Amino acid sequence: MAHNQISMDEWIKLINLQNTFKPESILEIGSMDGKDANYLEQVYLTNNVNIIEAHPQFYEMIKEEFPLFKVHHFAACELDGHAEFNAIYEDSQNLGVSSLLSRDDSWSNFGCTGYNKVEVSCKKMKTFMLENNIQNIDILKIDVEGNSYEVLVGFEEMLKNVKTIHIENEHVQVWKNQKLYSDSEKILIDNGFILLDFKIGWPQSDSVWFKKEYVKKNWWIE
Repeated sequence: MAHNQISMDEWIKLINLQNTFKPESILEIGSMDGKDANYLEQVYLTNNVNIIEAHPQFYEMIKEEFPLFKVHHFAACELDGHAEFNAIYEDSQNLGVSSLLSRDDSWSNFGCTGYNKVEVSCKKMKTFMLENNIQNIDILKIDVEGNSYEVLVGFEEMLKNVKTIHIENEHVQVWKNQKLYSDSEKILIDNGFILLDFKIGWPQSDSVWFKKEYVKKNWWIE
């Protein structure tokens, strides 16, 4: 869904202003096209990029366009298993609204011509990290259309191994039975994250969070 986003440049500026860690890993969950992960990689040259994309056609496209990235086809969830995924038609004007959830009837489809309902694997992020021997994630971007809270829950105790997060949330129910910004905010604060940037374009927002030990004192006046 189109809204006033926190750009990759704004996020990069925050990371550089802190100057408390050198990014060595990038993970994007809900990528659509791989471009944000690629932009971050061009800046930080980690040679360690993972992308998780549930839409089957978008997954294949990202794999083909960015062969050096590790691209994974599943939906990040709070449980391991399978689920029905609403994969947007590729002729839609707004391609960024695929979701595990169904659209709330009171909201228009914002340039979506329709969805293919496909079964996809679901995986907790803790499971994914253990399977791939990932101990830490320096840069994490989450854009999953109504399922952000469930992604965070799926990290379990390993959420504390993330340094900075760029995350999209809704502030009212756009997707049926979804959790909202306040739910994601609580789990992030409970896991030691501090909010450093927030931008809302109703009904969604982007926010940037840093684990508190990576926030430099007086960074905002430099």
